[in-house]
Amino acid sequence: MNKGFTLIELLVVVLIIGILAAVAFPKYQIAVLKSKAAAAMPMLKTINDAEQRYFLTTGNYTTNFNDLDITVGNDCANSCTINNSWFQINSSDVAARLTGSFTLSDFAIAVMVNEAGTIATQMGGIKKGTIVCYSGPQNKNEKVCLALGGRNMVNLGGSLGNTYVLN
Repeated sequence: MNKGFTLIELLVVVLIIGILAAVAFPKYQIAVLKSKAAAAMPMLKTINDAEQRYFLTTGNYTTNFNDLDITVGNDCANSCTINNSWFQINSSDVAARLTGSFTLSDFAIAVMVNEAGTIATQMGGIKKGTIVCYSGPQNKNEKVCLALGGRNMVNLGGSLGNTYVLN
């Protein structure tokens, strides 16, 4: 009696493993992005609070981390990399891009700093402190926004993809 496996049996096992990997890997990517978003939220809120204090003091919003009363990182002007996420500050929002290439079309979460900003206006006049999720053009990122509790989707057009309100 021969001991071992036939070629067909080995191919079936490889096929089953391939199917399982094809299903599990996208779910894993969504889970990783969701955890990065959850880790970035406290920093976004801290930066937003500092931005609001700066506004109360000066009457203007800043586009420079160095103007705030918190230490964000080393050598940060209007952008800074913290824990593999890229944070950017402007007069409309404080954004964290979480996917690694840090372009405008990336998946990002943001806290709206100024309710008169362009994106806030396009989204129907959302309030200061509102957290939004930009999905970019990729479907997996849209699933992350939904998994974070996104609602009231607005398509901003171009490379921004869809934007969801998180709070």
